[in-house]
Amino acid sequence: MSYKLPIYNITINAFSFAWTNRKECLKALSLPITILVIIDVLRTSFLELDEHIFEHLILLIILGIVWSLFSVTCHRLILVADKYIHFRITMRELKLLAWIVGLTIIFMILAVFSLSIGMYMVDSSFNFWLYSILAIPSYYTLGRLSLVMPATAVDRKVDLKWSWSKTNNNGWRMFVVAGLFPWLFSAAYVLAYHEEATFVVKVIAHLISYISVAIGIFALSIAYKKLENQSDIKVYME
Repeated sequence: MSYKLPIYNITINAFSFAWTNRKECLKALSLPITILVIIDVLRTSFLELDEHIFEHLILLIILGIVWSLFSVTCHRLILVADKYIHFRITMRELKLLAWIVGLTIIFMILAVFSLSIGMYMVDSSFNFWLYSILAIPSYYTLGRLSLVMPATAVDRKVDLKWSWSKTNNNGWRMFVVAGLFPWLFSAAYVLAYHEEATFVVKVIAHLISYISVAIGIFALSIAYKKLENQSDIKVYME
């Protein structure tokens, strides 16, 4: 019988870990989250894209590097017994950054394709809820491929084919793990950028979005850990 990921248990454990280890998480993640929020606020509230293209490019590069450091830190809080956190950019962070960029490109291609078809069929302008429904295939694919990130964070050499195979029979469960929290991240952005939103509301929305991403990464790491443990059990039984 194929192993089924316990989604409810994974989600509860992710929130529970964040709460019970809040001091450790705050110490490890406060710096990268602060930098990410500052960059987002600068890009979206103070620098018009058409007037500051070079500045946006520089900020995007910094954003990607800090995001990879943030992701590695979140994964290793769950997966590594030694909780020592370093703030250095190594090959590990650069490899994870490459996966983040690659998965983002795959996601965007699928999302644009689905959204274009959906908009044509319903003859509608952009709507967040419509987008959320149309993006389901993109989030599903992201879920199936996302195990490369926790594996890379612990220095395993893997590829997309490995991740797709590893999540076999757990596709929709991985959709929940890897799709729910990114959706919350998107929802926070929508909250932040309605016309009446104040600067304070935008900053709070950014904080909430990155906290939700951190918990989502915890959930992804827990799912990875369970699938790896299940593989070890199968090898032992054979």
